[in-house]
Amino acid sequence: MNKKKIYLGRIKTIGKYTAWKVNGEYIRKNLNEDFVLYDDSSHLPFIPKREFWIEKDSNPKEWSFFIIHLVAKKRALESGLSSEKAERAGARAERCERAKMLHINGVKKIHKKLLKTFGKKISVWLVDGKAVRDLLSLDYKAGGHDKVHHFIPKKEIWIEETLSKQEQKFILLHELHERLLMIRGKVYPRAHMGATIVEDYFRYHPKELGARIAEEAKKQ
Repeated sequence: MNKKKIYLGRIKTIGKYTAWKVNGEYIRKNLNEDFVLYDDSSHLPFIPKREFWIEKDSNPKEWSFFIIHLVAKKRALESGLSSEKAERAGARAERCERAKMLHINGVKKIHKKLLKTFGKKISVWLVDGKAVRDLLSLDYKAGGHDKVHHFIPKKEIWIEETLSKQEQKFILLHELHERLLMIRGKVYPRAHMGATIVEDYFRYHPKELGARIAEEAKKQ
């Protein structure tokens, strides 16, 4: 694990915990593809126990929400709750804080930019992920599509606008392949695993990425 390539700066210290801004692209390629937006050691053991890692390309306006979630989850685990109950405690704390801010700031537009269309089959939108998590679901992370999230319109794929252009392409490939597998009858967990395997391959073969995205789109 190359710490110099992972750690990009300290965000803040909360009691015995420290939140760090990290290089999510490097982590997904070299450690684990499941790192998305933020995480801690209870889910990804390679993260030090008293650290919270937050994706550099996430929205800084959400960092306080992520930290509130992780602190609440850690405290729940330390009190003896199961991992599932601790995760729910973290989600409740985050949801409550988002509700307060939503009341103050009001509703924002979710669709930010039409990134790409594939004929009449699929529209790919860059979206305000913060607004999605504020208004619709904390389960939305870096991307999603209509076959998984009921709130995404038919034939749409959503991708977090704050991600780099290259990272958006990897997420788009993942969502296209996952969606295709679900159309063909795979349940979400199996489709997600299949899409993860494909995504991992193209992270190491980026020159082939554009052609594979086009191929996946034609099959939708």
